[in-house]
Amino acid sequence: MKTRDGDRSWIAVLGLWALFAVPFVVALVGLSRARYFPVLDLAQTELRIRDVGSGNFPMVGLPGRIGGFLEGSHPGALSFWALWPVYALLGSTAWAMTAAAAFLNSLAIGAALWIAQRRGGLVLLVAVGAVLGALVCLYGPSYLTQPWNPYLPMLWFVVFLLAVISVLDEDMPMLPVAVFAGTFCVQTHISYAALVGGLGLVVAVVLALRFARAGADGALRRRVLTWTLGGVALGVLLWLAPVVQELTNDRGNLTIIWEYFTRPPLDPIGLGRGVELLLVHLNPWRLLAGQDASGGSIVGGLVLLVIWMASVIVPWKERSQPQARTLLRIDLVIGVAVVLGAASIGRIFGFVWYYLMLWGWSVCGLMLVAIGWSAALLCAQRLSVYQLRKARTGLVASLVTATIVFLAVFTVAASKVEAPEADVAMPLRTLVPETVLALDAGDLPGADRDGRLLVTWTLTKRLGSLGYGLLSELERSGFDVGTVDALRVVTTQHRVRALEDATATVHLAQGDEVAKWRGKPEYKEVAFVDLRTSQDRARYKQLRREAIAQLRSAGLDDVVENVDKNLFVAAYDPRNPLATKRLLEELLLIGGPAAVFVGPPTLEL
Repeated sequence: MKTRDGDRSWIAVLGLWALFAVPFVVALVGLSRARYFPVLDLAQTELRIRDVGSGNFPMVGLPGRIGGFLEGSHPGALSFWALWPVYALLGSTAWAMTAAAAFLNSLAIGAALWIAQRRGGLVLLVAVGAVLGALVCLYGPSYLTQPWNPYLPMLWFVVFLLAVISVLDEDMPMLPVAVFAGTFCVQTHISYAALVGGLGLVVAVVLALRFARAGADGALRRRVLTWTLGGVALGVLLWLAPVVQELTNDRGNLTIIWEYFTRPPLDPIGLGRGVELLLVHLNPWRLLAGQDASGGSIVGGLVLLVIWMASVIVPWKERSQPQARTLLRIDLVIGVAVVLGAASIGRIFGFVWYYLMLWGWSVCGLMLVAIGWSAALLCAQRLSVYQLRKARTGLVASLVTATIVFLAVFTVAASKVEAPEADVAMPLRTLVPETVLALDAGDLPGADRDGRLLVTWTLTKRLGSLGYGLLSELERSGFDVGTVDALRVVTTQHRVRALEDATATVHLAQGDEVAKWRGKPEYKEVAFVDLRTSQDRARYKQLRREAIAQLRSAGLDDVVENVDKNLFVAAYDPRNPLATKRLLEELLLIGGPAAVFVGPPTLEL
């Protein structure tokens, strides 16, 4: 289709997109200066991206708090497939994984700018550009350069919203874009399911009505039917792997998801709390100031919501105009997203993690665009043609300036970005090279390049973060590694290693467990690290005493048991008093010693 600003408007899209690319390049250059060791979820992510090129194709998403212990995963593997081309092209390194994430986010920005230009020409292009600038500042370079599944869909949700608006606005070629973006969001993180599913249903109803009302207009009926069938075909293709996984297992992942969320183990937080948390994410000041939060005042969000509701009157009165009708479709999408968003948040149970509501800022940004457009329509009724042109020029210049300011702030932050979980992964800088060196020495029975290694670790320290990192790094180094069946959902089924098939065990011990393994004469300690100072050790003991005292005072004796058994679970128990939670989080940061032991095959954890 021709754009409203002429056939050369793509130059503005490319120019603005190029501005967004600068901070991503700055961040990637900075991240390339030191070797990066992915841990926990990011290590699990890299294992799956690596599988795309190995033939052990991933079919479901990253494991989540779904079902029983280490039982369910997020719906699909589309993110791993999307990350793989850049990852493989850049050498399949940990840094290449961050580059792949940055590329996907940059691609989402380009797609959003392109769709905005199709819908409203130059003014909507720069308006969406300013919102995207605010969003990237809010999320920051760390979020946008790491392929963690809650972060990957953030900007693709903007693409989905704009593509849905386009389809409602009779731009049928945007239907496959909406299908891809929506599928990417839902498969990557389940928190997008209600919003994408609900808006998808709205699109389906509109398309059915459009087809029925086409009547004798054969060309329109064919157009609607062709693009609808194309969108359905793409959706079937993108969902084929999760469906196959469901049908080829006694209890597939989609069944686990359905059972878990229809029969949750805890009571949801409720619609009232859901509305409150949504209003926090509709606070325009927090968006523009880059202050993400999962709690706080609802006043700003409530004011914005009321102003937006009032602004809908303007395009409704002017609905005979094409621009007003487009704006009404934007308002429809916002309204549905607000209702679905509040309901979705209200269904959260357990600890309310901030990343479950990151999509809320996209709705806030779109609401600001809609309010601004309504104001522009209102002003247009009172201005002469000359005044309109002058106002339009000033508005475009102001929005571009705002975008540049946001990107300048983002670029400064990008120049200082560090690898994700760098403090947690720090021990691997010592443990990995020392372990590889010991295995390559060839003097450990069954533990060499020809061996079949069973890698085990404790799950009580940060959910086994370092263990997943060690497994991934040994695999990257070319060793034949696997782990226990209990971790099959986390590390994938093909990495499960039966005890009788292993030639040696490589065990990562942490904390008090190090001394225990040193008492096993059949195992050799090949690597050790303890980054704590004497002050850190003293601080740890003090914090532990204070936290346990506070927990007992609050009647949380069951949490006390987890302080030494599973500190991460203890720290984020939703019943914890805030002061106690902060003490436990500091314990997590201090950490403890870690060592790697190699010896005969064993399943002891």
